[in-house]
Amino acid sequence: MRSAPAARAAGAPLILEAQVLTAQSFWDGGHRHLFTRHRLRVFSLLKGSVADTAGLVVVTEGGQLGLDQQVLTNTLRLAPGQQGVLFLTPAPWPGLDLAGPTYAAYGSTQGFVAYDLAHATAADPVRAYPAIDAAFYQSLDPQGARVRHTLQPNPALAAAQRHQLAAAKGTAVATISGIQPAQLTAGTGAVLTIRGSGFGEARGAGFVEFANADDGGRTFEQPLAADYLAWADGVIQVRVPSTGVGGHPAGSGLVRVTPDGGTVGASPQLLTVVYALSNVKSTDAVPTVQRPNHVATNGLGGLTFRLAPNFGDNAAAGAAWQRALANWRCQTGMNWALGDAAPSNDIASDGRSTVAFDLASAALPAGVLGRTTSYYQGCFAADRSVVFYVGEVDMQFSTAAAFQFGPALAVGLAIDFETVAVHELGHAQQLSHLIRPGAIMHYAVARGQNSRRLAPESDVAGGRQVLRTRSFRTAAAAGRRCCRPRSRPSAPPWKPAGPRAALDHPGRVLPRRLRGGAQRRPRHRRGHRRLAARGHRGAGGPRRHLSGNRRPARHPPRVLPPGPAAPRRHPRLRRAPARGPRRRPGSRPVPEPRHRHPAQPPVPGRGQRYGPHLQHLRRVGPPLPASRRRRAARPQRADV
Repeated sequence: MRSAPAARAAGAPLILEAQVLTAQSFWDGGHRHLFTRHRLRVFSLLKGSVADTAGLVVVTEGGQLGLDQQVLTNTLRLAPGQQGVLFLTPAPWPGLDLAGPTYAAYGSTQGFVAYDLAHATAADPVRAYPAIDAAFYQSLDPQGARVRHTLQPNPALAAAQRHQLAAAKGTAVATISGIQPAQLTAGTGAVLTIRGSGFGEARGAGFVEFANADDGGRTFEQPLAADYLAWADGVIQVRVPSTGVGGHPAGSGLVRVTPDGGTVGASPQLLTVVYALSNVKSTDAVPTVQRPNHVATNGLGGLTFRLAPNFGDNAAAGAAWQRALANWRCQTGMNWALGDAAPSNDIASDGRSTVAFDLASAALPAGVLGRTTSYYQGCFAADRSVVFYVGEVDMQFSTAAAFQFGPALAVGLAIDFETVAVHELGHAQQLSHLIRPGAIMHYAVARGQNSRRLAPESDVAGGRQVLRTRSFRTAAAAGRRCCRPRSRPSAPPWKPAGPRAALDHPGRVLPRRLRGGAQRRPRHRRGHRRLAARGHRGAGGPRRHLSGNRRPARHPPRVLPPGPAAPRRHPRLRRAPARGPRRRPGSRPVPEPRHRHPAQPPVPGRGQRYGPHLQHLRRVGPPLPASRRRRAARPQRADV
């Protein structure tokens, strides 16, 4: 839901044109929320007055400080170098501990009209403006009687307007003949190939732009510098981002190319983004992105949500949210659970994933129906790279919205709560916005719209892709700040982690090749049947069914008793010096008679493959046939 321009202008006591100079994140007084402080240079005023035109402070929610990040959906993000018109109100958050006047954008994302200096245009989440002129400034405050007051010149905007005039007189224009493929995903490393002419032999200051999925394509998003793979005069290869320069995902729409010193060219066909996976931007000098992991925090390999008191008191809302939760669990296999009630209505970094309604003292921005906060934490891997994971997810819904909690469908001007809940849970699963009507992750929800079913080709496919590649990781990573392998079901006892695991760690089961009891499979089928009838296995291990599955071993494996670690096996299972008859090279050891007591010495010629220091690990097997006993008694040349 969006606020009208008149309501936005009336609700903001200060309207100004400015450029973002710096951005610095910080914790609040309780170390529970991350904020970002921006210092602005003010060029002109449309409403109100300011004392400092070179260092006005504007604060936004979320940010990145060290290895901690907080990302809030439907929330304004500003980057140094951005220009535009801001609708400002006094910052409403307590505990910021900032000196001097501090402001926040009215309606968060709706309080910023961003300039596109490459094309001398502007746009906000509601509408696009084809030119930055007197009519543009007048439309921002339709009922305002004050004329725009210029405080200092804006050279970047003046240069952009001059460039547009030169382009209209015949400056070289980039021409796109086609894009391939026309349908792909964002945030997964998918590469788009753009063919045409006039791109320039080198990128220089040129760039590619995708439709911004967060505002329906009214603005465009540039990929990071690391996403450009190739740039030539006739072809460009670039990754489709879910976190671009401005922190927004690429969506379905036109693809634009602006060469260095040239004029923008648009693709003749639309690009379709099927789904977008959330990425986390690094703090390196040349930023890169990576897909975060979920962390299994509930002891069951997943994440547990808790309903806040003000949310749990609304039984209809709780039932609708649980239907939305079951929808994602059944369709994508996400390991989510609902736990005990949360102790408070606070949304903060407290280690609990809370679902709540907003409070009068901390209301959601105007026009925002729901918001999901992902708390990312980083840890250092073995190669000293930083890996990010989602340690907590909070969800908040507006109390000012006219929700229909169901189970009946919303009609008229009502807003279907379950539709909003399913959408926010998609953000919790680390999916970004789409420009795809009918999909759950479409960027906007209309009144009377009922979208409760996940789209198989986008929502379900994207959710399963998240779990298939990056989630879940163990909760130990969160506690010890060290990266662990992706959590998996524990290995069955008959498959230890490696051949040495059973020897070095008492209580682990020995591998099959260290248990003994296997014989070489006879070449003749008749002999094979005779040995099989007596309970022997061939050299290939356990006999197989016709389907190829192995039958379980006839005798249970031997397990080392708890106690001190057993001695390591001979390197590469090398044979010890022979003390008896020679065996055929490559054959397996012959099992000991079942009735032999473990304290008795091994029979000569038996078990040389493992050496005398491993004889206590041998499993006692069935007795040998008479032909094999006679063969073992013959004197033969010893192995060397």
